[in-house]
Amino acid sequence: MNENDNVQQNTAKKMKGAVNIDQLTGLPLMRSYWDLVAEKIESNPVCSTMMSVNILNFQYFNKWYGRDKGDALLAELGKYFQQLCHEHDMIAGYMGNDYFSVFFKEDADLVDALIESVKLIVGRYMTDPLFRPVWGGYKYTDGDTTDAIDMYDYTIMAIGKCYIYSYADINWFSEGMARDLATTVDLMPRIQRAMSNNEFTIYLQPKCQIVDGRIVGAEALVRWITADGEMISPGKFISFLEKNGYITQLDQHVWEITCQTIRHWMDTGLPVVPVSINVSRIDIQNMDVVRILTEMVHKYQIPVSTLEIEITESAYVENEGVVKETEEALKRNGFKIIIDDFGSGYSSLNMLKDVDADVLKLDMRFLDFSNGNRGRGINIIYSIIDMARQIDLPIIVEGIETLEQIELLSMMGCEYVQGYYFYQPMSIESFETLISDKNNVTTSNIHKRKMTRSYLQDITAYFWKVAEVNPWTGEYHFIKKSEVKDGIMSPRPQTIEDYSKRYVETGMVHHSDSDAFIHETSIVATQLQIAKKQHRRRVHLRCMKDGRYVWITFECIVPNVFSKSNPWVLYTWKIADTDVAARQDTMNLIDKTCKTILKMDGYTGMCEIIQIDSEEENLGYHISKHFDTWNHNIIDNHLIHPEELQAYKQFTDMKTMTERLALSDNPLRFQYRRMVGDIYRWVCMTVSRSLDYTDEHPILMIMVQYINYLYEPCLPEEFSETDSVKSILNNLVFVSHINITKETFVSAQDLATVEVATGIMSDTNYMVGIRRLVKELVLPEFKEAYLAFMNREWLLEKFGEGHTSLFFEYQRLVDGEPKWHLMSLVLYRDKKTGHIMATEYVYNIDSQKRIELELKASVAASKN
Repeated sequence: MNENDNVQQNTAKKMKGAVNIDQLTGLPLMRSYWDLVAEKIESNPVCSTMMSVNILNFQYFNKWYGRDKGDALLAELGKYFQQLCHEHDMIAGYMGNDYFSVFFKEDADLVDALIESVKLIVGRYMTDPLFRPVWGGYKYTDGDTTDAIDMYDYTIMAIGKCYIYSYADINWFSEGMARDLATTVDLMPRIQRAMSNNEFTIYLQPKCQIVDGRIVGAEALVRWITADGEMISPGKFISFLEKNGYITQLDQHVWEITCQTIRHWMDTGLPVVPVSINVSRIDIQNMDVVRILTEMVHKYQIPVSTLEIEITESAYVENEGVVKETEEALKRNGFKIIIDDFGSGYSSLNMLKDVDADVLKLDMRFLDFSNGNRGRGINIIYSIIDMARQIDLPIIVEGIETLEQIELLSMMGCEYVQGYYFYQPMSIESFETLISDKNNVTTSNIHKRKMTRSYLQDITAYFWKVAEVNPWTGEYHFIKKSEVKDGIMSPRPQTIEDYSKRYVETGMVHHSDSDAFIHETSIVATQLQIAKKQHRRRVHLRCMKDGRYVWITFECIVPNVFSKSNPWVLYTWKIADTDVAARQDTMNLIDKTCKTILKMDGYTGMCEIIQIDSEEENLGYHISKHFDTWNHNIIDNHLIHPEELQAYKQFTDMKTMTERLALSDNPLRFQYRRMVGDIYRWVCMTVSRSLDYTDEHPILMIMVQYINYLYEPCLPEEFSETDSVKSILNNLVFVSHINITKETFVSAQDLATVEVATGIMSDTNYMVGIRRLVKELVLPEFKEAYLAFMNREWLLEKFGEGHTSLFFEYQRLVDGEPKWHLMSLVLYRDKKTGHIMATEYVYNIDSQKRIELELKASVAASKN
């Protein structure tokens, strides 16, 4: 028998033979614990203390990290409490879930020791402050008539106060709580009479379009109006009803009144707007909600679309299986599901993959907008709204009370709100008066777009900005937006044409392109496109991005699902790095980075010379119309280093290049030394398919550019523009942005990009992430050089010497196989902070590198 068994056996003996012991914790269960406390008080009624403890958000811990780890924590806590019972005159009990309770002779030091020790135990399992122990306490004095069960209930009430005052470790049952309890007891008979006398009714609070305040629906809210006209706040009776099980009876009453009201609107010719009712976790657990609601809809002969169901987010987490089954059954019967209080839980985003909601409802009151947290609160709201747009879920924000909130949400693209700014909850009669004026009611309700989620996710990943536009009304909303935080769109423009005018007025469009931008984004141009049955319409323009004008491609797309009932087209803005419209900028960049660019007919060898350097022009290469002629001139003038000459000849054989490129979409790549002035410089020849390439008529692009390595001085002037590097080097694996000065990734998106591309968990400190990547993926012969290349001090030194671009080739594992990669770092100084930054481009060059190595091996073999 081990030491733990002895402790448990002695504890059981000390607890007078209690046999109802929990197997996991080794402690008496609830009923046995109460009996033991009662026996203790009866035998020795001295001043004592009962304390109960609960772990905040323990249900989320089990969900995130697994029940095994949660059980291990409960077992260790049980062992600790057993030891205390052995060492002190104490009784301990396991009360179920993550609740424990202890009873002992009054001892202030023991109280402190309990709090700190349990905190340490929990901390070994849960470092996140979301998960922490909170205590409720009750002080028993000689002559107190409170029994063990009531004492325990009082400690649980005290724990509830810790939830409100979230930084308290313990809260003691007080006279104020006793008064609240007395009020609750007094409410019980009054509520029972009110239920019998039909004193509970509904008030309706309108849901509105943010753009004009017109009503799109309403929420049914229960109100208790007594016989003498007194209105009792829901806050005083809802929690009591939930605790005592009466909530199901009240909710059914509310649902019935709501259905009756909708039927009345239909009979009297009033505009019928959908009304949402609240369905609680308790309803779902204790009633056949689907049957009851379906029968009510049939009983009153109302369209199922007029009765919407609000289920709180917390209900999904607390009883996921049952709630999910109910949600699915309601959906099958045609009901619309709204997730209420979205964002109040700790798994909001994660839960969306498992539920099939129609609308998300965010409560502004869950977000702390105090001065110190205002920025964080705004970011949370925007993140939720943006996320909802990207997965095609309408979102409504409730609790809106001020014009400032309306303007903020408008700028973020929120379309629907509910709150006192527009309307407070009102009687059914007042609501009917309101909707009797049809100008107060919109003709469309809150609905999903009819484009698929995957489609929207794909286009948001591809474009810089994307908006859905109604070409008949000018109504719009952004699916993906770029200028969220610059404030130029506050207050929000009412139509897409107003948006375009504001965009031009604030200098976001190049002055030469402003008229074209206004015309192309107008609904008149889009209506004409629809009339001509054009699927796409595009134009190239310059817009402001990151402080400078860049070429973008604006495109209006009429989706296949476009119709009178779904009148939405897409306006898209795409950065035009390599589009024809960007040729003017691209040519300036190419001039700085490329020695030579040729466009070659793969069958005839005839070339169009797009770019050559001054040396080649002086040698007369600009008049060479055939690739072989140009290439022989290069070779005959001894511009290729002798060690690479034979491999160069093999690589540049016109027939071989054309045949190899026909077998692969990936470009061919060959590195060699080329005479530049009086010295040999490393250059790279890239051969890729032109946009005009077809299997029948292969057109090739041939580009020669400078490259440099650790052992060769950089050429900063030639690599001052990163866009040219991106447009020339293909096979991009990922791009990330690094703050070298602070040794961090610039944003969480950069961190996520690296993790997705490599499959390795990274870190905000980029060197931590790099060491993990090197350890797990980089081949041994490259590990040391890789770490040296990314060393902070070395990078800062190189930048100080004037280097703005560095390259490094290495092999790393991809799906278990070694692949050649090229890493390019573009260095620059941030103008605002003065920090040294780097943009990291990683390319897969495996196929080109292997061809290059084969050619070099062939040359070496021929020499031998």
